[in-house]
Amino acid sequence: MPFTKSEIAAFEIAIRTIDKAVVRMESLVPPPTWTQLHGATYAHRYVERQARQALILKSVRLSSALRAGWVLLQNGLVLDAGATMRALDELESDIMFIAGPLLFQQPFEKRHDQYLAEFFQEEFDHPDPVQATQRRNRVSRRDIRAYVARTYNAGLPVSQVVALNETIDATFSGYVHGAAVHIFDVYDGRTFVLPLRTTDQRLSDMMEQYVLYVHRAMMAVAVASKVFGNSGPFEAVYRAVQSVFTDDGRIQTR
Repeated sequence: MPFTKSEIAAFEIAIRTIDKAVVRMESLVPPPTWTQLHGATYAHRYVERQARQALILKSVRLSSALRAGWVLLQNGLVLDAGATMRALDELESDIMFIAGPLLFQQPFEKRHDQYLAEFFQEEFDHPDPVQATQRRNRVSRRDIRAYVARTYNAGLPVSQVVALNETIDATFSGYVHGAAVHIFDVYDGRTFVLPLRTTDQRLSDMMEQYVLYVHRAMMAVAVASKVFGNSGPFEAVYRAVQSVFTDDGRIQTR
């Protein structure tokens, strides 16, 4: 079945809220600069490479992914929606990871510096991509999960939280990599069906689950905006969350 009116309303509020928060956060950091990359190539870049600027960029990417998943599900494309949900999982944890030291007024760990350096790194260090020599030095997803678990889940065993998050990630990773068992989600017993029909149970299940992703996306942007302090958009984002969702991420019933 398609998204309900209340689900559509929640999604529209989430998108408006996130986009307004991004605009407000943008106004509180140095703006992008028209920057020479190499040779005659120029592009807009945050030359300061601040953590707050990274949070803005991640929030923009999250807003795009949230829209994409919604459109894919409305059109019955559950395989691509699943891949987008996996991207949303990572974007949420990235925001929590970057925001942690600023939010809790703790020193940046070595991994935070490593993360930001890699995040702002150019894709190629040579005008001819074939001749590019730079390498990526990514912080592992496991390290990001562990940091988020111990920083945001006070009182819960870190190993338990990490294991749960790894299970969630593993569930949706197959959509990204095209695993056989995930592709069979669009097999109806006789043939592969693309897109899935609106009456298909698998589509209905994913649409129901996606509402939780809308809530989580808003909460991630609330965390990002909290970093900007009293002048940031946190209160507006959090009020919007409370007006639409219950504490466990379900849509409020009127």
